[in-house]
Amino acid sequence: EITWTNCRLKLSELKKWDNNPAEITKEAAGRLVECFNEFGQIETLAVDPENRLVDGHQRLDTWLAKYGDIEVDCRKASRLLTEKERQKIAVMLRSGAVGRYNWDVVSGCSSVG
Repeated sequence: EITWTNCRLKLSELKKWDNNPAEITKEAAGRLVECFNEFGQIETLAVDPENRLVDGHQRLDTWLAKYGDIEVDCRKASRLLTEKERQKIAVMLRSGAVGRYNWDVVSGCSSVG
């Protein structure tokens, strides 16, 4: 069983996962900065007990380049994860466990879509 606890870490304390399958475009990185500027940090970064990222690589890279070594909210796993668990979490969080948008509902928002 894995439990997750809240913590705050500086971006420099976070270590990247070498096999992270996620990628980001320059345009999407710009949207991350725009969102952070407007709303602050909404989503936490997920880390293991050794501060290796489980989720949040694109935010780490983008925020570090734009804001420097800021402190951010994280969720820390209670134990180390296997490579298979990391892969499953990465896929589920970004494609397998997300809803779809009803674009008719958000059509009034000019910067969405």
